[in-house]
Amino acid sequence: MTKTQAGAAGRLLREMVGAGRDTDGAGPRSGAALRAVEAARPARSVAAKVAAAGGADDEAAAFLRKLTERHLGGDAARWCGLHDVLAGHPGALPELLAAPPLPPASGDTLRPPVPRSVHRTLGLLLAHTEPRHAAAAFAACPSR
Repeated sequence: MTKTQAGAAGRLLREMVGAGRDTDGAGPRSGAALRAVEAARPARSVAAKVAAAGGADDEAAAFLRKLTERHLGGDAARWCGLHDVLAGHPGALPELLAAPPLPPASGDTLRPPVPRSVHRTLGLLLAHTEPRHAAAAFAACPSR
């Protein structure tokens, strides 16, 4: 019998499936996403670290909902202010959100572009807030 590419591919797939069976429980580490939300530094890196942990599990999602409800809610100015300070904050996200809000920069102020990680982390927060609060944030910060 000759070896074909289809045969080699089939063997490779069988090996991968077999290896997957041998690693029960090797999925995302339990609590890794929650630890990322609680401790990732700088705060703007939270979304990347949550993704690296396998995504927001139930614990991390509940914590993100609690953070957004407690510290941001439907306060559009607070969401815009978070956008403005997230790029430069060296600490963790929970401590940034718990800090007194800074007034947002005026709309006519020239600002350098923020890193994509800022938008990803804001997106993660917006995905875990109430839809009406997310809508208020989007309406207030359209140019950001």
